Amino acid sequence: MRHGNIRLLYAAMTYGLGRKLMLSFGAVLVSFVVVAFWVNLSTQKDMIAQRLDARTEELNNLLSEISSSYLFELKVSELEIILEDIQRQPDIEYVTLIDPEGFIVATGNIGDGSFLSVDDHPSIAIVQENRSPIVSEDGNIRHVTAPIELGGDYLGTMRLGISLEQYQSDIGLLQNRNMVIGAVFIAIGVLVSVLMSRRLTRPLRRLIELTRSARDGNLDQSLELATNDEIETLAEEFGEMLRALRSTMREINRLAYVDSLTGLHNRAWFADYLNRIVKQADTQKSAIIFLDLDRFKDINDTHGHDIGDHVLCEMSNRLRAVVSEHSTWSGHMNGDEIDPQKAQKSDVGIARLGGDEFTVLLRDITDTAAIETLAQRIVTSMQKPFDIGRISFKTSASVGLAYIPMHGRTAQEILKSADVAMYQAKKAGRDTYCVFDPALAAQVSDRRLMEQKLAGGLTGGQLFLQFQPQFNIATGRPVGAEALIRWQHPVAGLIQPDDFLPIAEDAGLMGQIGRFVVTESLQMASQWPRPDGIPQRLAVNVSVRELSNRDFADFVLMELDRFQVDPATFELEITEGTAMAENAEVEDNIKLLRAAGIRFAVDDFGVGYSNLSRLKALQFETLKIDRSLLHGVGIDPSAEAVVKSLLQLSKALNLDVVAEGVERPEQLAFLQDVGCQNAQGYGLARPLLNDDFTALLTRIDDITFFQPDNQSAA
Repeated sequence: MRHGNIRLLYAAMTYGLGRKLMLSFGAVLVSFVVVAFWVNLSTQKDMIAQRLDARTEELNNLLSEISSSYLFELKVSELEIILEDIQRQPDIEYVTLIDPEGFIVATGNIGDGSFLSVDDHPSIAIVQENRSPIVSEDGNIRHVTAPIELGGDYLGTMRLGISLEQYQSDIGLLQNRNMVIGAVFIAIGVLVSVLMSRRLTRPLRRLIELTRSARDGNLDQSLELATNDEIETLAEEFGEMLRALRSTMREINRLAYVDSLTGLHNRAWFADYLNRIVKQADTQKSAIIFLDLDRFKDINDTHGHDIGDHVLCEMSNRLRAVVSEHSTWSGHMNGDEIDPQKAQKSDVGIARLGGDEFTVLLRDITDTAAIETLAQRIVTSMQKPFDIGRISFKTSASVGLAYIPMHGRTAQEILKSADVAMYQAKKAGRDTYCVFDPALAAQVSDRRLMEQKLAGGLTGGQLFLQFQPQFNIATGRPVGAEALIRWQHPVAGLIQPDDFLPIAEDAGLMGQIGRFVVTESLQMASQWPRPDGIPQRLAVNVSVRELSNRDFADFVLMELDRFQVDPATFELEITEGTAMAENAEVEDNIKLLRAAGIRFAVDDFGVGYSNLSRLKALQFETLKIDRSLLHGVGIDPSAEAVVKSLLQLSKALNLDVVAEGVERPEQLAFLQDVGCQNAQGYGLARPLLNDDFTALLTRIDDITFFQPDNQSAA
């Protein structure tokens, strides 16, 4: 009976063609609305998932980049502070760093007592073996376990917990909102189908087609229906939804693939595009140009990071201009379209990898000579002065060029080849370009090995100090010494500073070396004897990078207090170029250290361009005349005149003077005649180990300049 009633009801509702059409059209419209909002919900859920994945990758890359250098340098306390700041973020549940032996070396939850305890989570062993991250979800937490590597060396494991509550809440909100909106649209659809059933067939079919296309990912479409009813409005709203989705996807791509400073593509875009090019290596030839601005660190250190950012923006503009003239299609290159899926349309793509490193990817090339001409034009474009406000300076760029597949068939291989070629350009004197040569790879490997050895030597006690004595010319008595860094390698033997300090600069080890010199020299100087009751002066060279850092200034004051050394006997030497550069951080730190009683000396004076008013304003205590100015003494009257002028200048400014590089008796005699106060050099004494310098101070009455005994004793 019940089934019979249902059949009678259905027959009544579908009696006549109009009712059948109304029910049919209503069903179609309801289906359309359901599909449309299902697509919308799916798309938005995918966007939320992409946001979570992007957040995971961002945290993974950030922690890996930060922790690798700190773990390598064993700066656990500083790393703990950074991890604590990261764990304070609302979506971070925990963050832990584990060394290769499984011990916890740093955690964002400081004080939990886990330091140096064993973390035996099974994912750690898997990550350590496979060198690839593991991501899992447990309830409301996403767990990430990833390796930390530096230069191919495994430094430890990172474990990170990301809360999923906000992402799950967003998904729930989307579902509820879409259900409400969907219900409203279904109601409207039913009403429209009842009133306009015969007019709905064609528009609804079009809407269904559009919905299916959008579901398949085609958001670049539009819908125009002139039905003069709710269907037209519905079509317009659906078009607005598609436009909103397109705008959202473009914004996601922009954030994911564009460098925020220069507006160029970023490393993520570069990796995606390079992988696409490499996959087509068998059918087309491509090229990569790797660009690095020479001595960019000096620009940042001397003029500040704001000026450095302006330089990077101007550098990117010049790169765009040069490459756009080469490119046959520049819309993608200029940033009008950022979707990496559309990168196949372009011949050229420019990206900033980070810092002052830029790349140009050229796809489907036929003329290698034209590519090398482009590389040379890039080099030439960077030679023009950079005018930023009232500051103008010149720099240059080193460019490496590699071809695909000739110089590599994987993204990693081709990028390494371009990097090697760029390094060779730097070795060739900078301001040039080089094409990859397989023989150069061994040289880069040797240099990186040297960087690793130097880092190991710094922590392994291979670096030591010698002291270059400084003498009062009138009395012949020592008045102090300049601390000099040396490297005694267990296999290579004694390595001179000129050979390893540039490597230390490139490897970012100068800060550690500078602190080592300060600590070791102050500890030794605190034990020096005082034959005349007067303490010897200790001079230490300091770089502009160190002097720009307030932490370094605080460190110097702390070490002076720790070893109970009178600040008035401690002198920091900076080069003439550093003294003349206008750097607010350097000036502030000089004032801070001078207020504590520390002296400052201008090293290598006379070989650069000195602004006398600035020299006077900075109130240095000592001028060190460069050794090159003494070469002509006794030979060239004009050279002697220059030295006399510098001595007169120092007297007018009430500065002490130390002449460097005194090697011949006639040089010492000349300095005595013109009234120079102090001198140092191999003719007076060679650099001495601390014990030898201490012995020198105990027999100062026996010191005679330019005697064989003096040379051999040194």
